[in-house]
Amino acid sequence: MDKVFGREEILSAIKKRLDGFKKGYRQNIAFIGNPSTGKTSIVKALLSDINTAEVIPIFMELEGRSLKQVIRVFFGQILRNFLTSQRIDTSGDFKYLLEKSQAFLPKTVAKIKSIVHNLEKEKEYAALIETFDLPQIFFEENGIPCLLILDEFQELQDLGGEEIFADLSKKIIIQKNTMYLIASSAVIKAREILSHGFSLLFGNFEVLEVAPYNMRTSEEFININLKIPISDTHKKFLIYFTGGQPFYLGILCRELSMRVAQICRDLISEDIFIETFQDLLFEEWGIFNQKFINLLNEISSDKQREDYIGILSSIISGGNKIKIIAQRLNKKEKVIQQRLSRLYEASIVLKNGDFLSLGDKIFAFWLDSVYSRKFALDYFNDNVLRINFRNNLLNMVNNFSLVTAKTTTERILELFNLFRNEAIQIERKKIILSRFKEIALLSTGSGNFDALISAKAQESSWIIAVKNGALSENDIAEFMLECKKYKTIVPQRKVIISLDKVDTNAKLKALEEKIITWETGELNSLFEFYNQPEIFV
Repeated sequence: MDKVFGREEILSAIKKRLDGFKKGYRQNIAFIGNPSTGKTSIVKALLSDINTAEVIPIFMELEGRSLKQVIRVFFGQILRNFLTSQRIDTSGDFKYLLEKSQAFLPKTVAKIKSIVHNLEKEKEYAALIETFDLPQIFFEENGIPCLLILDEFQELQDLGGEEIFADLSKKIIIQKNTMYLIASSAVIKAREILSHGFSLLFGNFEVLEVAPYNMRTSEEFININLKIPISDTHKKFLIYFTGGQPFYLGILCRELSMRVAQICRDLISEDIFIETFQDLLFEEWGIFNQKFINLLNEISSDKQREDYIGILSSIISGGNKIKIIAQRLNKKEKVIQQRLSRLYEASIVLKNGDFLSLGDKIFAFWLDSVYSRKFALDYFNDNVLRINFRNNLLNMVNNFSLVTAKTTTERILELFNLFRNEAIQIERKKIILSRFKEIALLSTGSGNFDALISAKAQESSWIIAVKNGALSENDIAEFMLECKKYKTIVPQRKVIISLDKVDTNAKLKALEEKIITWETGELNSLFEFYNQPEIFV
């Protein structure tokens, strides 16, 4: 499988910045995204293409490492990669690397020995901060710049405390011959560090977002990596259930292919589809099952486990507001907020306005259909649990099929019926999703629009137009004329939903006329908030 499939643009952008760095122009990069979106794969693809004679890469995986381990790996990376560039054998231990480097890098080796001395004297923070001096000393000795890659860079705070980012900032500013590439799966924490911890470095880091695959890219990925025929429903369900995350899609394509090959079938039946998920999610040795157990262990101690599980279970079952969670768990809202901050930081729970949601549908399903049931007192029989799991998943697939078979207009009408005066942000604008007392289809196939909808609330009324194609400036003018036909619907909030793109002129015209425009992404985010499958265009 192509490990950077769908990430070519990001990898290309990083390579361009690296080429610029070789020519004397440094632009540091931070790329962030939720877990399992392929950040580490991008880094490894970059590393495989670097000429160590031009740039020395130093790749630091910080998660789960002690301070001493981080420093030792740093030493090993800079020395081993340098010796490799000189075609010198690097198969020996740390002492061997120091001896081989001494003749070429006396100042660098001397600094390393000084840092080791600090470690032996338990001066750990001094040793850590001095370690970041090595790339500059190294450059001054041989003229080769360094690319320092910090994977899960937010972990530095656990190693050196909050002051580490301010101290590191001072070094980054003056180290013009070291390019920094920092990556993080803790999106909220990473943004906070970039804004505050690295406040001295305003504009010094270019931020690249690594989002899950969109629908089109997800489908292309499945088509390339799953050579066996699969039904359209099952393909769409894979995209929906995985959220377009490369990690999940890659494993599922591999496991489905292997299972079909083992039993010599030429298509993916429903039984094969369900059994593959069962092996991955339900069985003790399943990859996804192990991943999620480890995740729970990381975010909570045994004493707090009940609170975290309660919060997550409440969100899954529709109690996705802090007040409701506090009532259900009989806890103070302050305690819930504290627990949620940890879940936000780990990108497990997402918050938008009044809404709380789990960003990972597979994790949510596992928590509800595997973990919670296996640890419930009324379940002892593994076979019963396995049957219940299969039935739950099968029902989910069947419901998905029924819902996605509906027309777009039907789906939108159902969506608007779910609004309960929630406040959310769409494109950084706060909007209240009014609780409508009356929703009516005004017309279908009217002009350039597939449908016109009226939605009346207690204090506001909406007119919504739905268009399957791209939205143009002419469409805006036509929509305004249509709105004038319904003068009795006041006050009016005007919304146009385009299932393709909204061109620039149309956006400007809509802004001028105070019309809200939603593309498929914004519409699908609303479906997501209400735990409904997205629209597949």
